[in-house]
Amino acid sequence: MVGPKADVSVMRILQLCHKFPYPLKDGGAIAVTYLAKAYAALGHEVTLLSMNTSKHWFEVSDLPPDFDHYVSIHTVFVENHIRPIPALRNLFFSKKSFHVER
Repeated sequence: MVGPKADVSVMRILQLCHKFPYPLKDGGAIAVTYLAKAYAALGHEVTLLSMNTSKHWFEVSDLPPDFDHYVSIHTVFVENHIRPIPALRNLFFSKKSFHVER
């Protein structure tokens, strides 16, 4: 055995989200948030890694104080507006899905 024995009862959980789970306006955001709160209440460390898209942008500094169940929050900006010209070009000249090409 190398080093001290780790506490195996505490999990370190990385929660990956396709959009930031706040405000709690839809089922996905509600489910993600309450699942993380439940894990935190059980003593686990939950970290959030979320896309922060131009369509569903949220400023992390605007979170309310009771949104403290995450050990840390990391966001990655993703530009997801649909641009008409690349969409038409993909429709006629590409064999790849537009979602893949974007």
